[in-house]
Amino acid sequence: MTYPSILFFTQQNHTELLYDLDAYEKFIFSQINLESMQYRLLDILADPDNPDHWPLSIKILLSKEEERENNPIPHQETGLYCKFYCSRKQKYLVSNPLSDNEHVLPPEQLSEIATISDCNKCFEEEIIDAIIFHDYGNVRKFFIVDREIPVMYPLELRDKKQERAFYNRYPDAFKELGLDDYFKIDE
Repeated sequence: MTYPSILFFTQQNHTELLYDLDAYEKFIFSQINLESMQYRLLDILADPDNPDHWPLSIKILLSKEEERENNPIPHQETGLYCKFYCSRKQKYLVSNPLSDNEHVLPPEQLSEIATISDCNKCFEEEIIDAIIFHDYGNVRKFFIVDREIPVMYPLELRDKKQERAFYNRYPDAFKELGLDDYFKIDE
């Protein structure tokens, strides 16, 4: 199976990074050459408790456009900035994702999904605050992007105070996604 290596940041050789947010942030951003949270990070992020829960969805709460001087080099396989999944268009760039048969879609199919021009527009959007989520059985699980940093710890390491403060800033967004019950438990 072909998994993006970043999905497994909880593997034995990276476990220590989970306990130090600064080290975790530096590790994540060094792996993908990002200055801030962008859509293209969702190409490789997965639930740390279960990496098979990929791709994740995102609800942008606050973002800004930032003109860039240097764009990343497109992936050889796709010709786009993302390699596996375009989260802005919510489309796979590969067939049979996360399987032994995974392979990049043909160029004509990729061009129907996105162009390098689309990638450049996407690359200019910095996500400041957002909710990253996925459905886990009959429960919707979430993570926050707080001040451009995706906060994606395993359940046992989550910071309830930080999540509560974030919720207090965006209660309507959590309600819209059906996540407000999570915070009612603490009340």
